[in-house]
Amino acid sequence: IDVVGPVTQAPKATAVRRGAKATLRYRVQDARSATATVTVKIRACGGRLVRTLACGTRAVGVSHARSFVCRLPRGSYRFFVHARDESGNPQRVTGSNKLVVR
Repeated sequence: IDVVGPVTQAPKATAVRRGAKATLRYRVQDARSATATVTVKIRACGGRLVRTLACGTRAVGVSHARSFVCRLPRGSYRFFVHARDESGNPQRVTGSNKLVVR
């Protein structure tokens, strides 16, 4: 029985020009599931959610990336990687990193 959620990582900060394609890199680790459903959430410095990116079901234990055309206002943000394993357990550690829009 799998009762432990996955661990997500966001190993690299990202800088992008407004209107260009941003690539957010992430990784999901889980001992008992081969896949996880992943969502990336971007928050402003005050914590307000500004964008949610569905990534779909991804293999665990390998690096992935989610790209999007960045139309966010210039400034600093943080992106957070959320995952749910095959048993429905949410992540127990949420990976995050910085996103800078120029």
